[in-house]
Amino acid sequence: MKFIEILVILTALFLGGDALQCYNCTTVKFNNVKIEESTSCEGSEITCTTDQNACMTYEISGKTDVEGVKVEAEETQTTCGKSADGDAHCQMIKADMSESVDDLKCSVNFCSTDLCNSSALFLGGDALQCYNCTTVKFNNVKIEESTSCEGSEITCTTDQNACMTYEISGKTDVEGVKVEAEETQTTCGKSADGDAHCQMIKADMSESVDDLKCSVNFCSTDLCNSSALFLGGDALQCYNCTTVKFNNVKIEESTSCEGSEITCTTDQNACMTYEISGKTDVEGVKVEAEETQTTCGKSADGDAHCQMIKADMSESVDDLKCSVNFCSTDLCNSSALFLGGDALQCYNCTTVKSNDVVVAEASSACEGSEITCETGLTCMTNKMGYKMDIGGIEIDAETTQLTCSISMDGDAYCKLMKGLLSESMDDLKCSVNFCSTDLCNSSGEIAQISVLVGAFVIGLYGTFF
Repeated sequence: MKFIEILVILTALFLGGDALQCYNCTTVKFNNVKIEESTSCEGSEITCTTDQNACMTYEISGKTDVEGVKVEAEETQTTCGKSADGDAHCQMIKADMSESVDDLKCSVNFCSTDLCNSSALFLGGDALQCYNCTTVKFNNVKIEESTSCEGSEITCTTDQNACMTYEISGKTDVEGVKVEAEETQTTCGKSADGDAHCQMIKADMSESVDDLKCSVNFCSTDLCNSSALFLGGDALQCYNCTTVKFNNVKIEESTSCEGSEITCTTDQNACMTYEISGKTDVEGVKVEAEETQTTCGKSADGDAHCQMIKADMSESVDDLKCSVNFCSTDLCNSSALFLGGDALQCYNCTTVKSNDVVVAEASSACEGSEITCETGLTCMTNKMGYKMDIGGIEIDAETTQLTCSISMDGDAYCKLMKGLLSESMDDLKCSVNFCSTDLCNSSGEIAQISVLVGAFVIGLYGTFF
């Protein structure tokens, strides 16, 4: 890079001296963004040689091509020097860089007291402070490339007279699915027309992003680019949690809604609840699968979310359904579906028997096992009998389950269980009953699926979502 090569030449020309101390550091920027070739001025103090009677600051700027895109380039260096006419320095720089840099400008300044080239340009001083952070979202969901704005404050250089916020949005392909992509960044900048920034961005991203939009805004007081978009402020609060179920049984991939509250960004004006359901194969048995998620969103048409979901899951899920709903008050997506409310109460316990003897290690007491069901569920009692061969000895086993469940056809439920367990259990028998009043499944033989059966079924759950 020509800018960097010039540093080496100038350092060789001017280093040498006595008592005077100066800062010796470099800042290189493309379109006002500092790049990695820059060096810190803090701790860069050097002692000049006796023939160096001044601290020198020189600045070079111009336009150059970076991967076919015209960018504004700037380089500023402080070091020791001689208080001669700066024209000689600039003439050498221009002669060396004129072919690769358009509209090349150069200036050199000198001062003659220790560390007099400190300026806020390098060390911060009383210069403007701005937040420096990035938010990247796909279909309004923040992704891991985002950075936190809290604690991201930076001190701008003296030539940066504004806090800058730029926003980019468009449509791009993610694994063959068209998604809405957004990036918002806050940093220090110059209150010039934002067109230059956006032109560079569009030139760089036009091939991979459709309907590309870019906007840049500036403000000129400390941390004025704080906005609730990044720091929360008084923005809307929503629950952010997920429930995944197979045949109405919640699986371990689900997350609790209690304590999941999040603060939405200012462009998220609604709490969103979307629901997906369909039929999928689990070990050759067709099961009903459901996923419900609550989070922050935009009160736009939910079709875009559902179209992406259907495109991604259509090959593995039959009869796929998707719906998205919005509400606009704090924690309005709380519903008893997630938090329980005044829903039905049922017993949730297990009895496992071997040759008609209760196996204590695999059973759990029903007394005190009451649970509150999610809305729309009933109390279930399911009994399964089977024969097992353990060490060459055949035993008659029985498992009874009491829990919450959707009210469904008993034959369909037992067909599913027989499909799952027929290879490991002989002469499998199944019965199931449903009731809809509090604790109505309190009969003498109250239970839940056995430890063996439960472990087998849970092991299958990771194959859908």
